[in-house]
Amino acid sequence: MTEAIWRDMLGFEGYLSHELLVDDDDPGHLVVVSQWASREHADETLRRYADHPNARAANDLVSEPRRRIVASRAR
Repeated sequence: MTEAIWRDMLGFEGYLSHELLVDDDDPGHLVVVSQWASREHADETLRRYADHPNARAANDLVSEPRRRIVASRAR
């Protein structure tokens, strides 16, 4: 499901890349770090993609709601 979602992201303006991290102590726990050209691009995609079947299916698989964190690289 995660792979399907990130294939979908290729079609959204401003999407740059992502990295999928797997929790070594809980392999069912995934963290995705995505890069966007701007926060506005990411916000628009989040809004538009929320009701997509892949997003709904991913929500059905999680034990707790997904959280979004907006971060920048440390300088």
